Amino acid sequence: MHRLALSVALAASLPCFAGCGSDPDDTDSGAEGTTGGGTTVGETGAETVAADSSGAGETDAVDTTAAGEEESSGDTGPGVECQLSDGENLIDVNGQMRTVFLDLPSNIEDGGPWPVVFNWHGLGDSAGNFRQLVAPYVDDPEFPFIGVTPEDTDFALMLPGIGTLPLDWEVFMVDEANAELALFDATLACLDSQYGVDADRVHTMGFSLGSILSDLIGSMRGDVIASIATYSGGYWNNPNSDLGFVALAVSWPDHPHDVPYPQLFLHGGETDTFEVSIAALSFSDFANADAAWFVDNGHPTFLCDHGGGHTAPPAAMGPEQLLQFFADHPRGVESPYVGAVPEAWPDYCQHVTE
Repeated sequence: MHRLALSVALAASLPCFAGCGSDPDDTDSGAEGTTGGGTTVGETGAETVAADSSGAGETDAVDTTAAGEEESSGDTGPGVECQLSDGENLIDVNGQMRTVFLDLPSNIEDGGPWPVVFNWHGLGDSAGNFRQLVAPYVDDPEFPFIGVTPEDTDFALMLPGIGTLPLDWEVFMVDEANAELALFDATLACLDSQYGVDADRVHTMGFSLGSILSDLIGSMRGDVIASIATYSGGYWNNPNSDLGFVALAVSWPDHPHDVPYPQLFLHGGETDTFEVSIAALSFSDFANADAAWFVDNGHPTFLCDHGGGHTAPPAAMGPEQLLQFFADHPRGVESPYVGAVPEAWPDYCQHVTE
């Protein structure tokens, strides 16, 4: 294992400050969905995952200590002062206070460097709810990791002639100034400064719009990411994907396939769709197009059609399977799933070869 070598992209001087107060939008009780991890699209259009609340106890907001003026004004390396703790934290990202929930292994102070799993929620959900997908597993003896579940900023997309659409994450007009990339970079830099990050085991997962954000991170930080697993996502720079009217609001840089990390694409079949005012998105079409595109460009690619529509996680491919996928796919290692996915996986999963 190697401690993360922080590049300029991962260490813009972004210290952590005091004041982690509770946000009423971050409560665990507001998500719609079926009991035990099912996901439904509610009448308001929210994409939510209702996780088993027994997996993660209530955690009070954590105060973080401000970095000194000298450190915050010029230090861009691992010496950036951060005080991140289990639970809710605030991180100053380019002057904007961003909320991230951390779930830490019990021996966080003694172990490391640590694998990190980013976990991005769907439209209308909250980090306080979605963190429960990973929280119960951070002490897994074979793959202990730091779980990072960021909160969105209620990003609003402005569309001429249509108005403002509240869409949570900034995944539309993407460049190096993107707010979510800055959050990813800052969080990773702070974690490495405080606890030590295993540079070969940084992974990302999500649901729906959170999966699209994971795909965006793969395109923009493919040299940092070890592997990706997504429930109902989509690469919006795939030239073979039909974005419909959404294409009018989307601009992503080309995906650099020179770092062919493995990816697990999960989708819910023909009924895996989501309607916004400007278009109906087919996540089944996205997944199939992305899988074929990835294979053509040398990525180890795995595709699961669980047939359950726009829901996550399906019973047979829950967070345990995704986390095992991460454990088995550190950066730069040939996939052990090539030719045959694990026997425990359901029949609807396959290694894609063409």
